[in-house]
Amino acid sequence: MKTFYFSFFSLLLVFPSLVFSHHPLNGLEMKTFYDGVLSGFGHPLLGLDHLIFLIGVGILSYLTKNLFKLSLSFIAGSLVGILSINFGFY
Repeated sequence: MKTFYFSFFSLLLVFPSLVFSHHPLNGLEMKTFYDGVLSGFGHPLLGLDHLIFLIGVGILSYLTKNLFKLSLSFIAGSLVGILSINFGFY
């Protein structure tokens, strides 16, 4: 089983186009609050990898009994990412 996982993730490193970002606005710039909300809901629905990540954070939070700590750290990390993009660090 370890060989399968190693092979799978190695392929993703070799072929990064298999793991591309999905965007409901087709790469257009978000200009309104509605665009941001649409992107926020649509992003994990259009990209299975993003949905699996969100579900994984929830499962990991539940299994480690740190529901609030892990969830809040995920939200804080997301906010730091948003702020870094807004201030031009991206």
